[in-house]
Amino acid sequence: MFAESKPADPAVHQLSIRIARRCVFIIQAVLREEERGDALREFYRVCREELDKPQTVPEV
Repeated sequence: MFAESKPADPAVHQLSIRIARRCVFIIQAVLREEERGDALREFYRVCREELDKPQTVPEV
């Protein structure tokens, strides 16, 4: 889990926004208009959390 008060790398922030918007676009037909902002914020949080994780090298 990431700290919301921690600034994101600008590239991670922009990528998280783009991914979140695309995810909301996919499900927008089942959301009320007022729910779209909430969905966008939740998708953003998940994207940023995953993108902020340290990269691990798989063991061979």
